[in-house]
Amino acid sequence: MTLVVAHQDDNNVLRLIADMRINDERAFAESRNTIYKSKIKAIVLHPKIAFAYANKVAPAEEAIKQLFKDLINMNNVPISRVCQVLMHFHQESNKDTDFLICDGFNNEILQIKDGELNGSGRYIGDHFGFEKYQEQFITSSDSHLNTKMLDSMNAVIHNTSVDSVGGYETLVTNKEAYGFQYAEVALVHREREKTIDIPEKGAKVLVPFGTVEEGTGSILQFAGCCIRREYLRATGFYSTGTTKGLLFLPWISIDPLIVQCSDGKSFIENSRKEYGVGLNGFDYDGKYGLVRISSFK
Repeated sequence: MTLVVAHQDDNNVLRLIADMRINDERAFAESRNTIYKSKIKAIVLHPKIAFAYANKVAPAEEAIKQLFKDLINMNNVPISRVCQVLMHFHQESNKDTDFLICDGFNNEILQIKDGELNGSGRYIGDHFGFEKYQEQFITSSDSHLNTKMLDSMNAVIHNTSVDSVGGYETLVTNKEAYGFQYAEVALVHREREKTIDIPEKGAKVLVPFGTVEEGTGSILQFAGCCIRREYLRATGFYSTGTTKGLLFLPWISIDPLIVQCSDGKSFIENSRKEYGVGLNGFDYDGKYGLVRISSFK
């Protein structure tokens, strides 16, 4: 099924988070949380509109293709058109594909579910998973909304009683100067995932990376955009100690593009060379430090 949750803070800033699990057990047999068998479900259409889908994938994929086609042809898509297209494919799916929309034009969260467009829903997908998300979110003492959302989704992903939610989480943030964009995140894995506070630009923070042999390591999520069309937002993931990363370009496909690399730096450099995408994020510098890197010139 999946889990998608949207939040609106006291300043009316919207955020969206989703898991990335494929609910095809044959495709997911090797590991419940392997990111190499994921699809991106949180879509940044352009800086003013982000949305995500739950349940049936094929109708959502067709809706995404149509909206990006409209966007590239017209350089803009009004929220009315977004709602029209998503409602059409919701109906085409016999109401089995739901959508959650963050409307940055009007600072609203919209839900398409059960044949209706409403402004009261804050999640779609697994109801039990959402209850577990809320348990973690409400009891969290963290003051940072992004971290609370990441930790809450991680709690669901690693809860073995929630079978339909897994993979890794994708967080969409909203900054006034840039609009909706994917988050830059560093996650350290030991017995459970732990979110690491991001340092200021140029600063370093000590991180217990561990080794692949120990079963520990980190997942680095990068954020960026198409060099030629900056309104097309991209994200990518690299797991330390591996030789390939995953690049997600929703205007091309919701499936990952495999990028050969040896570390975070080579991942973002090769993503630019092969796909014309600039990425920002963080990488391990060899001295237990986390430093910010960028492939924008």
